[in-house]
Amino acid sequence: MSLLPSLGYQRNTGGKRALGITESISDGELQGLKTMGISVIETIFTPDEKMKSLEKMGFGVRVLENSKDFESFTRWVADRWIKNYKGISYADPVLCAYWIPFSARKRILPLYSLNWRKFVPIVASYAEGVKNDLIWGRQPWDDFITELSKYGKVMQLIDNTRPAITVKDEINYPVSYVKPEYNYWTKEIPDDVLIENKRKDKIGVTFLLYASDLRHFTIIPRIFDLVKAQKVKIGLAITDAWYGHAPELLEDTLIPIESGGTFPFIEPLVCSAGLGVATEAKGFLPREKFLQFLIEAMRRVAKKWGKRLAPKGYYPWQDSSPYYKPESGEPQFDVVKEAGFEYYITYKHSGRDPEIVYEEDDFIVLNQQSIQWEKEAP
Repeated sequence: MSLLPSLGYQRNTGGKRALGITESISDGELQGLKTMGISVIETIFTPDEKMKSLEKMGFGVRVLENSKDFESFTRWVADRWIKNYKGISYADPVLCAYWIPFSARKRILPLYSLNWRKFVPIVASYAEGVKNDLIWGRQPWDDFITELSKYGKVMQLIDNTRPAITVKDEINYPVSYVKPEYNYWTKEIPDDVLIENKRKDKIGVTFLLYASDLRHFTIIPRIFDLVKAQKVKIGLAITDAWYGHAPELLEDTLIPIESGGTFPFIEPLVCSAGLGVATEAKGFLPREKFLQFLIEAMRRVAKKWGKRLAPKGYYPWQDSSPYYKPESGEPQFDVVKEAGFEYYITYKHSGRDPEIVYEEDDFIVLNQQSIQWEKEAP
């Protein structure tokens, strides 16, 4: 994958166009190339034995790069081509291979190192170089995301086959057929019904699903099936990328349940940094970046689906629990309010009885009765 820029951009070698070949090329094929006038072969990540073999065959050998680790190799490629690229990914070799088409379309450069803790500031610096705060890839450990947050960067998390079809975000999926009177709040349970249920000691329950990663939507359809069968109310906290990569799934939330959809039982929320995942607590994702990301995420959703369908609710990842340490961080409630949201479900005071954690004007923050996933969590 890291060779993609070198193959994608033609360059001159001694006045001739460079042809990309692999180490597995046979001696017979090499002789054929020599007959056609190829005299010089530039090598990248090529064993010494192979280079000696090329020299014996009469080729001139130029070593472009012979790094022994992923970090120095991917940085070398990035340094050569960064002016032609618009994004950065943190991707191991397998992930790189599967996402070649996407990376080529979006002009995303892959970086990778086994020593991820020391590599975080380097990844952030390359993201600064392409002026893009969104980093695609697969985290080696969740703390990688937390460390990136300190530099004002967020991650869009993917796997090698999740999602399998990466070109879907190029489709302008229409939702214009949705009836104007339909939105996620037109069929809320009336207050008088809720009050009556409370009087009868009925406990109102709703489930809130954290689904920031695009890779999460391999399982979410099964949850939708459960909603259709049980008619249970849930919230689905997602990033803006879902509207591009899984529009047909979100479409289901606007199709009446009697017609095979899930409306009005699922309400989308914006999660984490809106454009991707970050630790939202004070001292991690900077305030100005946090606000910028949330506003941009809402703008993108409104552009694709219309402002009336843009989420009103917000759900974080680590607003009060950096490194999964409960109550160790302080949420930035004011940022979410300023971004235009109406309500916020926080990890602060999670696992306790319901309470209003923060309230200002028409903006309200509620705690959740479940605890965040961790080693000790059920």
